[in-house]
Amino acid sequence: MTETPEETQADHRAVVLFVDDEPQVLSGLRSALRPLQRNHRLFFAVGADEALTVLAENDVHVIVTEAEMVGTSGLELLARVRDDYPTTVRLVLAGTTGPQELVDAMPVVHRWLSKPCSRADLIEAVTEAVHHQSFLEPPTIAEALVGTSSLPSPPQLHMELQRLLRSPDVSIAEVAALVETDPAVASKIMQWATSALAGGGHVPDVHGAIVRLGLVVLQRMVLMAGLVRSVDPSTRIPGYTFDQLIATAGRVSDIAGRLAPPNEGERARVGGLFSMLGLLLEADVLGERLYDDYAEAERLGRPLIDIEEERNGAAHPALAAHLLALWGLPTPLVDVIWSSHDVPAADDHPTASALEAVQRARLVAQATAVVQPGSPHVQPLSEDLQAAVDVWSEAARAGAERLLHG
Repeated sequence: MTETPEETQADHRAVVLFVDDEPQVLSGLRSALRPLQRNHRLFFAVGADEALTVLAENDVHVIVTEAEMVGTSGLELLARVRDDYPTTVRLVLAGTTGPQELVDAMPVVHRWLSKPCSRADLIEAVTEAVHHQSFLEPPTIAEALVGTSSLPSPPQLHMELQRLLRSPDVSIAEVAALVETDPAVASKIMQWATSALAGGGHVPDVHGAIVRLGLVVLQRMVLMAGLVRSVDPSTRIPGYTFDQLIATAGRVSDIAGRLAPPNEGERARVGGLFSMLGLLLEADVLGERLYDDYAEAERLGRPLIDIEEERNGAAHPALAAHLLALWGLPTPLVDVIWSSHDVPAADDHPTASALEAVQRARLVAQATAVVQPGSPHVQPLSEDLQAAVDVWSEAARAGAERLLHG
């Protein structure tokens, strides 16, 4: 069990623990990771027992472990970390593997890094993990979000997905069409499709994610690994039912895809689908806080997102963005989700980015939303912004016509 020579520096530096059962591998990591040492305290543990000692004696922000180790495996170690140190971000380094290893890893791993992993990629992954972990204050928030390995899905969608995947004749298109209606399932599938475990690299949308994983792997994920879990009957979202929330996300996704420039259409659709994910996340793990914020927003007649930012330092889109970043989703998509509820400029020029398309789509969708005018979920519109929304609505309708008639 060793720490970097800079251990006398200020205690506020983030603590990162690297674990392997081969001392020479750790020695190589220690040399390669010198750029991290200025802002991080680095520990290197030989095997799971040493790692657990470090965890017991230090507030570890991020753990990076080899998957295959003699005795206690990396995944078994991370299961202990998940249960005993829920605010620690869990990364695993491993080579190519099969579907069962993916299923085993799902509940305990935030991000899977391939072996060999370049120094630059490892430093980037650790730096991002530290950044997103440190954002989640107070510790109760970090525990709630970092401990989240899946999000709830409405029971009817859960059952329909199980039924489809049990059918020998099901197609990827059928499964993708259903998954694209459910932000919770779609976010988890994209997490694993973009991970090194599934080959890594860019996945443009849900269909592409399912193609990469394959239906056999997806079936194991859904039926065996807890990828999908039904909504807890006690979970409620103030101002929405689950069905209404998912329908709204689907509408924002559809409109964003029509408004986006062609090269940004896929990211806009996914960003639109995930734009409501923060509310689902908060309802699932921070329900009491969400209800308090919603009640205050109702009392003051102000948007929920403004109250959340004032009282907590971050609103639900930022929490969703941080969770998806911890899961390793691409930074450009995370950035879209983070800023999805920002108010766009009131102009009529064509959209130049996926983010702008999602921001506009959200305001177009709220014009026909199930929530009542004045609801904390509704963004008040100035006269200029309302005129712009009318223009964007017409552009979305024109986009639908083009899709319908080719």
